[in-house]
Amino acid sequence: MQDIINKTLPKGKTKHGFTLVEIMLAIAILLILAVIIIPNVLGYLTRAKVASDDINLASLNNATALYATNKNKTPSDVFAGISSDSNKIALLVSDNYLPSVPVPKQEGAAYEFDTNSGTWTLSGSISVEPVSNVLYQSDFSSMKNINILKGAWQVINGILSPSKAGENRAILTGTNGTDYSISLTAVLASAKPGSSGYGIYYRSTDTAAITGYCFQYDPGAGNRFVVKKVKNGVESPSFQMVSMTKVMGSGFDIAAQHDITISVVGDKHVITVDGVKVMDFADSTFTDGSVGVRSWSDSQAQISNIAVTAN
Repeated sequence: MQDIINKTLPKGKTKHGFTLVEIMLAIAILLILAVIIIPNVLGYLTRAKVASDDINLASLNNATALYATNKNKTPSDVFAGISSDSNKIALLVSDNYLPSVPVPKQEGAAYEFDTNSGTWTLSGSISVEPVSNVLYQSDFSSMKNINILKGAWQVINGILSPSKAGENRAILTGTNGTDYSISLTAVLASAKPGSSGYGIYYRSTDTAAITGYCFQYDPGAGNRFVVKKVKNGVESPSFQMVSMTKVMGSGFDIAAQHDITISVVGDKHVITVDGVKVMDFADSTFTDGSVGVRSWSDSQAQISNIAVTAN
């Protein structure tokens, strides 16, 4: 048998296993990977349990509110005389307000009914720091985190608006990034033909001579939605343009309040107005930068509910 083994091995080669050094190196690599991976996996599992328990809690409260409404009673009154929380839940299940008895995923947690508030709570649950991708969100109670590049802006009653006529530019600090989504509500209080409108900068620099993209709600350009490239404060002709009434319908109210979203990922740009996709195009001229706003002429733009989230 040894002769057969020796014949199968190349000349000068001997059969051997891993050395002790190789084995220890492999173990060390596995330990390093475990240190990196295990906490992340445990974190994801914990968040999944918390999310599941929160969903069940919401279902419990919705079922209880509906049950109380149908009985013309308060949530606390419908459970009068039922001391056990498990029996309260069983009542909701037996009367088909819940599909099954919810069981908390978190160890040691329990659903408890608070008679004073008439709502369910989750006792014994753990607090998990949420993973947030919000780059910017403001109720515009102050000018905090608004970097005025040109002109003048003000905040009044949760509304950001230019405080004088002419060119006004501002950047929302903390929004610098590559891929993100922007959502806001805006009103153009005066939509004068030939001059009025407002713009939303994205992937832009934070300098007065701004460079980046600018989506414009632009009645002054013949009632159109447009996107322009701006370099050192100078706008190029619109390279994306669409008629407002063409995409929104003939009844579109230019001077009304509208919800606008802009999503940019890589070279893909998607823009919606009131949930309707008005633009979907590809361009990679500018790859990163901040979010901002602009107005011009005597446009009375009023902006609120703005948020920027990383994609």
